[in-house]
Amino acid sequence: MTKNKAGNWVKEVLKDNGMTVDDLCSQTGLPKEKVMKLIERDEADENTWNIVLTQFNTYPTIDYPNEMILSDLENDMNQVGPEAECAVFYGVNDQQLIFTDYKLPGKEDHGANEPIERLSRLHITLEEAYELFEKQNAALQ
Repeated sequence: MTKNKAGNWVKEVLKDNGMTVDDLCSQTGLPKEKVMKLIERDEADENTWNIVLTQFNTYPTIDYPNEMILSDLENDMNQVGPEAECAVFYGVNDQQLIFTDYKLPGKEDHGANEPIERLSRLHITLEEAYELFEKQNAALQ
């Protein structure tokens, strides 16, 4: 194996999924020293490799939300107003940033095929979320 080939592959998988080394350590319980040894020197025992590969196999394949998300957003804007704050959830899949879900405080989330705990979030108004999803949907057509 070429020097650092496995380490570079691990870095690429993390990057493609919007994850960091710290995320991998947190998700697997592996000490950062072991992960860095794997990345920097291609050195890892079989157990460490199995843990990393198992974690990589659980990374999400994020889908774009159904177009119904726009009508859900529209309904929520009519009920609570366009300036109401919401959380918009997103992830990186195959090097593409995908906005996949939104949630009002204390309400159910709309749209994700992946548990929102695994996704990153930003806090914006419903109106801004509507514009974001509308632009994403338009870009896909």
